[in-house]
Amino acid sequence: MPPIDADEDGIDGPGPVRRRTSRRIVTDSEAVGGDIGGVTEPAKVRLQRVMAEAGIASRRECERLIEGGHVAVNGRIMRTLPVLIDPAEDEVRVDGRILPKVRRRGTRYVYIMVYKPARVLSTTRDDPAFADAKGRGRTTVVDLVTLPGSPRLFPVGRLDFHSTGLVLLTNDGELAERLTHARYGVTKTYEVLVKRRVVEGELGSLARAISTGVPASDAPEGRRPKPHELVALRPARSRQVGVEIVKYDADRTVLRVTMTEGANRSVVDVLNRLGFHVKQLRRVGIGPVSLTGVALGQWRPLTAVEVKRLKAAGAAKGKKTGVTAGGRTGAKRSGTGNQPKRKRMSPR
Repeated sequence: MPPIDADEDGIDGPGPVRRRTSRRIVTDSEAVGGDIGGVTEPAKVRLQRVMAEAGIASRRECERLIEGGHVAVNGRIMRTLPVLIDPAEDEVRVDGRILPKVRRRGTRYVYIMVYKPARVLSTTRDDPAFADAKGRGRTTVVDLVTLPGSPRLFPVGRLDFHSTGLVLLTNDGELAERLTHARYGVTKTYEVLVKRRVVEGELGSLARAISTGVPASDAPEGRRPKPHELVALRPARSRQVGVEIVKYDADRTVLRVTMTEGANRSVVDVLNRLGFHVKQLRRVGIGPVSLTGVALGQWRPLTAVEVKRLKAAGAAKGKKTGVTAGGRTGAKRSGTGNQPKRKRMSPR
């Protein structure tokens, strides 16, 4: 059996805020473009959007950088959102580094698929605390991509350090926001190898346990809990989760888990708590894009069709995704005729 790799997986407040336009400070009501004091001012853009389009990070992460005091506009630290700027005129520094002044029109977006190996960070840079004696940090997914002349790229979402699988890199902050924020319901799909034979009748209970987060147990002490004995540690909003069997043998099963939000660590935590002993976990899909055409540790550009499908998935705010707790994505669960054929694992 080929190895299955491991995977986990801005709300602007009301009230006037002082902002810069060119070289003077104006209030919210002024900083919208148009005629100010007889001088025609350019339309302003939200700071986190400019940062995201420059490849600093996703919009939500850029908001956290601003509120954390990491961003200065024209020499002034900004800590309160919203902040509107002219990206072609105002000087933006992130942790002291100048952001190139680029007009939003004509921005070239890049979309990359990476097959992340284990022990590679799904961030743009490592924490300096983990640097070795020569000052070198751990490898990141960005380090795996060599694309001369490309804008600065950042990963869409996170994947656990010890996990493998699909990671998307882009400089399109708006799309990254739509693919990662729970309100858009874009699914993430994982394949999980567990050291136990899983039967069809357990899938519904497994999906419900995963959907409520890290579980606690009502089972008697010393006995492994059964799925129906799990209770949520916190009253959480249930994620939409689907679980199906991909293949199996006497003491191993490969499960496919599809979920609309949450970290893949919650999948591992729940299954381990139930005694399924997760051996490997790999992310194999984000929305309509699957991990295909790329080897472990390698990358490739997304096709035009894949980009179009991702944008369509991110635009489907509030629409049903077809994932139901306890069921398979877009598949009926009643009757034997609708069940896929299960593959047996090859001998070890």
